[in-house]
Amino acid sequence: LAREAREPLTVCIWDLDRFKQVNDQHGHQIGDQVLVQFADTLRARIRRTDFVARIGGDEFIIAMPHTAAARAKEIAAMIQLSFAQTQFAGEASSFSVSASFGIAEMASSHGEPKDLVAEADRHLYHAKRARALVEA
Repeated sequence: LAREAREPLTVCIWDLDRFKQVNDQHGHQIGDQVLVQFADTLRARIRRTDFVARIGGDEFIIAMPHTAAARAKEIAAMIQLSFAQTQFAGEASSFSVSASFGIAEMASSHGEPKDLVAEADRHLYHAKRARALVEA
């Protein structure tokens, strides 16, 4: 529909950083709390017209109709900052979890919806790799 209406559509894919480490150090119950809080953070920051879904493990996707990539990046940066400031209670101390995202705006080169998602996923991979290099 977005293509036919010549409206922008942006997809944002999210992945929680070092989520396996959260489960290993704090247990799956705390890991589940982290996932619920991240989903709540997403829902609190997106519009009614946006669609959010968990696509597996610690990965989420947001479809943002009527949204160009530049605006989607602004929204994603607010989500990222808000979630990074959330504190979780671990056994010995509190901790925070960061999240990385990749964004792609629909273009004529995206023949199928999966092509748009694949591009966002590539951007997510690059973001996670850059974060890992900075944190190393």
